[in-house]
Formats: sequence, structure tokens, C-alpha cells
Amino acid sequence: MVVVDDHPAVRSALRRMFRSVDDIELVGAAADDGQAAGLCRMMRPDVVLMDLRTRGVDGIEAIRRIAADRSAGSVVVFTAYPSHEHIERALAAGAVAYVGKHESPETIIEAIRAAGRARLTSA
Repeated sequence: MVVVDDHPAVRSALRRMFRSVDDIELVGAAADDGQAAGLCRMMRPDVVLMDLRTRGVDGIEAIRRIAADRSAGSVVVFTAYPSHEHIERALAAGAVAYVGKHESPETIIEAIRAAGRARLTSA
């Protein structure tokens, strides 16, 4: 899994959270869409947990680019500002799911697991 979020504290917290999860391997974290694209091409993660608001291009466009490049698996939107419109646009761009930053660690972990399972069944 790769995490994309422009807040260092969020990336750090997610790293700590996923260290204790045996069946999810965090292979990298990026602060913006450019770093994310390079990291995805290099690491080819099954899941990308991606904030819609990062430096660089709009999160919807970043999802579209990652999905088109096929360098990563399932993209899960991870945002503090959910709106029906943003979620619909993210799903149309290629994201497979959405999870809010306000959710519990267990809910976030399960969203990642579900996205990974979806990737396996569609491969």
C-alpha cells in the first residue's frame, strides 16, 4: 500500500498504525501527486490510500492519472472533506472506495483490506 497525503503528521500516524497490521504492508508514502506517481510506478502497490487535497494537481486528476497508468491497484479516497460530488467524481476517475479521516483505525484498515480483496478478485 502507498499513502498519499500532504500532511507529514497524517503520513506518520498512518505509518505507525499500519506497522501493527500484519496483512497490510505500507511500501511508501508521498506528499503530492508527482511523488505518488513515481512511487506507484516503482513499488506497484495493490492499494493507494489518497487524500483528495494534496499539493500538485487536483486529487481527482491524480486518481485519473494513477488509474490510467495502471502502476497501482485500487485507489481509496481518504479525506476530511467528504462531499457527495467529490466522492462521485473520484469514483468516476477510478477510485474504488472512500473512507473519511474521521473514521476509526479499524474502519480505515478494513477499507484497505476490502480494496485489496477487490483487486485480487478482478485480476
